[in-house]
Amino acid sequence: MTAMVRSLTECTVLVVDDDYYLAECTCEALWEAGATVLGPNGSEADVLVCLSHTIPGYAVLDLNLGSGPSFILAREMKALGISTILVTGYDESIIPPDIADLPCLQKPVTGNLLIAAVISLVGQDRGGRSTALT
Repeated sequence: MTAMVRSLTECTVLVVDDDYYLAECTCEALWEAGATVLGPNGSEADVLVCLSHTIPGYAVLDLNLGSGPSFILAREMKALGISTILVTGYDESIIPPDIADLPCLQKPVTGNLLIAAVISLVGQDRGGRSTALT
């Protein structure tokens, strides 16, 4: 049975989006819901540096960081066991089969829809605390 989650307190969420305005709106919505937010991160390099220090429980990942859709980070998050929500303006049919099981939201995404999706993910998996790497 899925636990009822109403807040993102004790959840660490990595935010990845190259559009600064959208990334800030995402971060703000997550903060207001009680999450600890890592980011915003606007490039693969920024994310890899972040992940070298902390492994979050959750991530909100834009598939296009400026040069077309890329699935490298989605695969990395999955390999690390980070519960991830993909966000894209592209049709979901572009998502490769190996990551097609990740939840996907179509842009534009409202704050309420984003928070509901993250809360749903947290309800499925209450292991969303971050791990600091030393």
